[in-house]
Amino acid sequence: MQDGDLLCYATVVDPQGQEHTVGAAFDICNREAELLDQNVVFSYSVENVADCQSAEPCGRTRQERIITNAIDLGESWQVLSNGTWTVTVGRLESWDGVNNTGALTYYGCDDQGNCLTLNNGSSACRRGVCIMSWQNGDYTYTLESEITEAGDGDTTLKVYQNGNEILTAENMQVVEASDS
Repeated sequence: MQDGDLLCYATVVDPQGQEHTVGAAFDICNREAELLDQNVVFSYSVENVADCQSAEPCGRTRQERIITNAIDLGESWQVLSNGTWTVTVGRLESWDGVNNTGALTYYGCDDQGNCLTLNNGSSACRRGVCIMSWQNGDYTYTLESEITEAGDGDTTLKVYQNGNEILTAENMQVVEASDS
């Protein structure tokens, strides 16, 4: 990663091994040691960046789509989608089988590109269902999966506000995973 006049630049490698140089927020480049050789998913946003020919301020800006967050996927991760909602769950290896433990990451987006990043999720399995959950203020986000012998149980994304279910997105299918 290197700092430029307008923003910093990160060289990222996609799952196919191709390198890409992309613009990033300075705090992303400052996390170089933490992010190097890690499995992460990036979130992007359109930001105002300086539009000057030197490091000196010139008062001009332009809008640029840049990396603004890096979500740690850890060693084990999966992407689930039903066409309307897509959720990437990372750090699956952080769950040791004890209920209500783990340090799961969550990166969920709707089909309009509205996304949310959450950390410190936990997992619990009982009565034939495994539930991964994350808290965000008054909201709880869950992925609820039926336990089946074949491992192909239905998964549903649910969102609760103050304990009241406000969203149910059924038929979440694994579309990509670290072990595939």
